[in-house]
Amino acid sequence: MNRISADTELVILDMYDTLVRYDTLQFWVPRRGRARFLSGLQDKIVVVSSDEFEERLELDLEDCRDQLSGVYGHKHMVLDDKLGLKHKDVGRILKDAGVGPEKAVFIGDNMQGVDEYSAKKFEVPFILVPRHYDKPKWSLASLLPQKKSR
Repeated sequence: MNRISADTELVILDMYDTLVRYDTLQFWVPRRGRARFLSGLQDKIVVVSSDEFEERLELDLEDCRDQLSGVYGHKHMVLDDKLGLKHKDVGRILKDAGVGPEKAVFIGDNMQGVDEYSAKKFEVPFILVPRHYDKPKWSLASLLPQKKSR
């Protein structure tokens, strides 16, 4: 899967190097195509899931927070007792949204394997985004569902 399907109801987004990228002045700035991407998801539940503290996330999302249904930060990280790995609590996000895993998608850069592990643990499809320094011209908007032709 390399694009959000039209029947997706819940979009779970990683924050850093997914919604925002690090610029040369060492600030987090919007990822290319972010405004168009979020605008194109108005009919879906869109949340951010990150291991960052909620206060920092709220600051970094200030310019687009009204386009998000929720923000799940540091306090929503869970330790997997069997593997000793921390993951994002996608199960909680699914429950809060009232959506099954087949109607959700997780989008992230998969730093240290956390995003994909978190998605697969709850059987949610995962879309890997390139890191901004690997593909600086890549746009989040390329993930929007394809419009149906008449």
